[in-house]
Amino acid sequence: MTATRTASAPAPVTSGRPTLPRLMRSEWIKLRTLRSTVWCFALILLVFVGFSAMFAPPIAGQMGEQLALGREPATPLLLRFTLTFSIFGMLVAGVLGVLTISGEYSTGMIRSTFSAAPRRLGALVAKGIVFTVVTFIVSAVAVVAAVLVGQAFFIDVGAKIDIATGEAFTAMLGATLFIVLIGLMGFAFGMLLRNGAAGIGALMGLVLVLPLIASILGAVLPWVSDLLEYLPFNAGMRLYSLPSGSPDELEFWQALLVMVGWVAVILVPALILARKRDA
Repeated sequence: MTATRTASAPAPVTSGRPTLPRLMRSEWIKLRTLRSTVWCFALILLVFVGFSAMFAPPIAGQMGEQLALGREPATPLLLRFTLTFSIFGMLVAGVLGVLTISGEYSTGMIRSTFSAAPRRLGALVAKGIVFTVVTFIVSAVAVVAAVLVGQAFFIDVGAKIDIATGEAFTAMLGATLFIVLIGLMGFAFGMLLRNGAAGIGALMGLVLVLPLIASILGAVLPWVSDLLEYLPFNAGMRLYSLPSGSPDELEFWQALLVMVGWVAVILVPALILARKRDA
């Protein structure tokens, strides 16, 4: 008599749910394997540290006596000098932000991304979070390194430097946020326009060209001049600038709200259209 063997039912196959941490891990792997990511972040570090090492010696040498005798406040001068490099850093971060998302559209990789996360919003949010966090870390390291390099040359000529103050910390934090928020604007433009050249062009138009046009028009239309401080470039510079005491000057938190508002104006429509349009 032959024994009858009952075949056991196969175990159900469970697929991993695309949770936000899993999506972020996937986006981190993609971000760090892109050549543009490595080059852009390396360029941000090089700009800050290299320019600080290049220009700090002549500035310290030229103003050595004034700095040593306290005739020229050393710490504000150091911060104004080193944090100005944020202008170059934010342009690099903005370009990287565009390429981070537009590159997936141009190669068709975005279809695989949306296949893993059919609702799309989770994948896009994860990509944005990863980009923001990494950009913040790299920018913060670059800003602090530039200040420390400049500080070393200033101390050599006898200047008294104190960067362990709330004012100095706010300025360095503002420079970092300026770079990150412009990078997010680039990310939003890349998602909205789905083309690298178009996204970079739109970002540069908003950040660089629009303030120039507004300045020219401001000579004829005074009310246009009043709007200048609410443009991304001007509000961003206020983030890392030391307070001048002017009553018309935006406070740090006001400038930050202006920058966040600009990011939202571009990012929200981009997210809505990304969910509705074909990949």
